[in-house]
Amino acid sequence: MIDQRLFPHITAGLIIIFGISGVLTGQGVLTGGAKPAQEPSAILANRIAGGVLILVVVSLYFFFITESHRSNTFLTFLANNRKRLLQGETVSFRGREISLRTETTRFQACISFIFPWPWGMKLLSSYYAKTQPGQLRTALFCSIITALFGWLGVWTIVWLLSTLGVNFRGGHKQTVSEILSAIGEVSTSGE
Repeated sequence: MIDQRLFPHITAGLIIIFGISGVLTGQGVLTGGAKPAQEPSAILANRIAGGVLILVVVSLYFFFITESHRSNTFLTFLANNRKRLLQGETVSFRGREISLRTETTRFQACISFIFPWPWGMKLLSSYYAKTQPGQLRTALFCSIITALFGWLGVWTIVWLLSTLGVNFRGGHKQTVSEILSAIGEVSTSGE
């Protein structure tokens, strides 16, 4: 898994790489270089392909940046309310009652790239409380992204299969108690 703090930098680099490849595709450089006087439909197809590629990459960037921000907001809320939660209290987060036994779910997406070298990464969605709306949409989106972009690297086929398996089983589930334990381990190891 990628450290969520590095995600904005990684995705900014990917947007640049895919933006350049989208422009090159739009100009025909990556798709055979149609000659303007001979094949106007090929030129249009190249430009559409480049535009779609750029749109997809920018959409992915904003989706996962939003998910990362939501995760960080939830983790900050848990850290700020740790004492109350450990005392057995129920606290409210955006209108949802949260206790130590509250089950959360996160979905995964696997993205792999051939250019500039074959590599991939797994990305996580935000935390969803058990009854929170939007889970199905996020699970489907992450699974579609994985199916489209997760197979491009040789060793990422394993990630693709495991990611789809986790999403189809309802995501990675953790209780708030387990999350607090993980937060505690991270904060004590960093001191």
